[in-house]
Formats: sequence, structure tokens, C-alpha cells
Amino acid sequence: HCLLGLFGDSRIMTLAYYKQDDLRKMLDLNSDMIEFQGLKANPNTSDSGIPIVYGYQRVVGPRVFFSSGKSSETLVVAYALSQDEIAGVTQLLIDDQYVTLGQGLEDGDEVSVTTGPYANVLSVELRTTQSGSSNIIRQETGIIFKPLNLSYIVIRAGFTQGGPFRGVPKVSCDILGKKIWNGTEIAYNNNPAWVMRDLLGKNVGNQIYIDQTAVSTLASYFDEVVAYNSEATGPRYTCNMIVDTNKPIIRTVREMQEAFNVYNTWTNGKYVLISEEQEQASPPSITEANIIGDITVNAPDLGSAYTKVEFDYRIPDSGFATYSESLNINQCLLYPSTQGFAGGVTNTSSSKRISLPMVFNPEMASRIVRSKLLRQSYQSSYTFTIDSSFWNTYFVGKQIVIDLEEPNITKTVIITSLRYNRDHTVDVTAVDWDDSYYLSGLNP
Repeated sequence: HCLLGLFGDSRIMTLAYYKQDDLRKMLDLNSDMIEFQGLKANPNTSDSGIPIVYGYQRVVGPRVFFSSGKSSETLVVAYALSQDEIAGVTQLLIDDQYVTLGQGLEDGDEVSVTTGPYANVLSVELRTTQSGSSNIIRQETGIIFKPLNLSYIVIRAGFTQGGPFRGVPKVSCDILGKKIWNGTEIAYNNNPAWVMRDLLGKNVGNQIYIDQTAVSTLASYFDEVVAYNSEATGPRYTCNMIVDTNKPIIRTVREMQEAFNVYNTWTNGKYVLISEEQEQASPPSITEANIIGDITVNAPDLGSAYTKVEFDYRIPDSGFATYSESLNINQCLLYPSTQGFAGGVTNTSSSKRISLPMVFNPEMASRIVRSKLLRQSYQSSYTFTIDSSFWNTYFVGKQIVIDLEEPNITKTVIITSLRYNRDHTVDVTAVDWDDSYYLSGLNP
């Protein structure tokens, strides 16, 4: 017998198992294809990375094991679903067609299909990192298949005359993704704060470098129930995503920060996650006595600001289809007279496209887009230098109040960058903070 392939890091290598007379051909690595029952399949290394899945997602599983079974008419294939332990599978699709399982799948479940076109020719088994090796693979091949840190699904397909299988099947699964820490236990969770904590832990290698209190505060804010529209309510933000492990994890974290208006700052030896949207208690004031030299105020450049955003989101109930909508700045203004906005922006020549594949709710997506439109159209920026009394007391994401008599400025701002100088002064860049930028919903 011959075994080919290994698991390494997040890269996929197919483990293939063939009879002795296939050995010569299988050792020819220039041969990309092998045949099984007249079917051609590629057993070699995939260029895909094994994803990390958070929340609810449809995953097209790359092959990680491929073998004939005890019978020459049986094919056994394992497909990777996610790194680490997932909560379960809710739906299975073979070649984009739903398969009637009669139940959702949890770790260790093995189901023989008894209805529909795959009745009596298809068995399915789910394995996550917490269970033993695959029963189907062991029964059909004698191999103990137990990859580390991988959740995977195994199918046993019977090839019969006139049967449903015409080739090595494409397998897709709707899955409840990775179990993560939620402040109390490790369980299924799609709160963006806990997802970012999990990803940051992978990036820095140890959760002790993450401020757990800040994560818990942010998670509570995201869990708050808000009105999506006049009829529906739900959590402020949820996150359902497939992490591309071919790119740096920290880049994914930054994409999440941008989507959910979160600052990630390093202070007192730890990463601190802060919501840009939340009003902070008792922000300190900066006065003339603290500022060295001048303060520069930059108003928004409305001539270059984009005033329309086209955005994409996905709907699981529609087969995870992608939908597109658009908003312009005037649609985003809530109660202009009470919020101090003077009629909106008339320039509509500039537009931007934002993809939000991790967002499954149109109202949630529009709220994210609305905040971006309002900020870039109305948010002034401030640059100034403060004295040494503030050394190591401020951080990116912290709100402060600029309270000056000359020029006359009384404004709550949020720090976006800090530069510490050798003389212990600090160069500060900040932008307006106003909760009206983040109010949910659109015009009534």
C-alpha cells in the first residue's frame, strides 16, 4: 500500500490511499491525475490554505483524503471544513444540490442517507478536533486518519449503474464555525469582539497579551439589541467569516476593525480593543495650558469625499447569495435639524464600493456604511502637541475633550495617532467624535 501527503501548517496536502499496482504511477509526481472507476482525480497538494471559519458560513471543502474502499465501487473522500473545532454542520450539498440528512451533524455523527437521489449510496461522517479517528476511513481502508487541529467531513460514495455520482463530488457544508472563548466557556460564538480576541491570540501566540476586560466590554456592546428596522431587532454586530489563512492574520484583524469601527491599540503591554462608537466615561480635557504651540484644524474636504457607497452583503437563507445596495450621504442623515447637519452634501460625483462578506443583515451592513459616509463628510481632524504631563497616559482610541478659549473650540475628539518625542512631549492627531455618526437605521 502507499500513503502520500502530510498536513503542514495551514496548507492542504491530500492523503491518498491506493492498491499496490497503483504504486508506480502514484510515485510519478509529474502525473497530476489518477483514475478510479473511469474517473479522473488530482491527488496532489492543493494551493489552498485550510480556512478558519467563524460564525455561520457555507464552506466548499478541499479534499484532504482520497481512497477507494473495500469494494471497487466505493469511493471515500475527506474534505477539510475549518481549522480547530467547529460546532457542527447544518446542511450538506453534493455538487450544489442539498442532501437530506434528517439531522444536523455534530462531532462524531455518522449518517447513512435513506431518502432522495443519494439514498443507500451515500454515508456521511463529521469529525472535529475533539473526537477520534474517522470510522468510515478505518472501516474502508484500515487507516487511522486523525489530522491535528482540523474539522472535516467524510463521505462514502457508492458508484452504481445509473446512480447519482458521475465523478468525484464537490462537497459544500453550511457550518456553525469555530468554538471560541466567550468570557465564560469555549462555545460557538459569532460576536466580533471574541472573534478578534481569538485571531489576535493566534497572531501573538498567547492570550495573556490581550486585555480581557476590554474585550469583554466590547463584546457586551456588540451584543446589545438594536432596532434593525421598524419590525426587527437583533445584536448590534455579528461576524460570520471565512479567514483566508494565505494572508497574515493581523491583516484580517485590521479588516474587522475597519468594518466594526474598532481601534486596536497597544498599551501597558497588552492589546486593547476599543469601540470607536461608544461614548467613554469622563474623558479628560486638554486646555491651553497643555498644548505646546499651535493647534491645526482640518475640515473635511467635501470636494474629494465620496458621497455614495455601494456595498455587498450575504443572505444565508438565499443560499448565501451576495446582494448589492447603495447609499448616498443624504440618505444617511438622521434628523438633520437636531444633529446639526445642514442639509447634506450635494456633490455626488464620487463613490466607493465596500464588500462586507462577514455581514448577513442588510440593515447591519447599511449602518456600517452610513457611519463611514458621515465620518468622511463631517469629521474634522486636529493636530497638536501636548506637554510631558500626558506621557504614557493616552492611547489610540481614547476620547478627550479639546477645551480652548482661543481659538474657541470645545469638542470631544478621539485620538487616531500618537508620536512620543524625546523631550517627552506627544504629537497628537485626533478626529471629531459624535454619536450621531453611528446611530442605527436610515431615514424614517
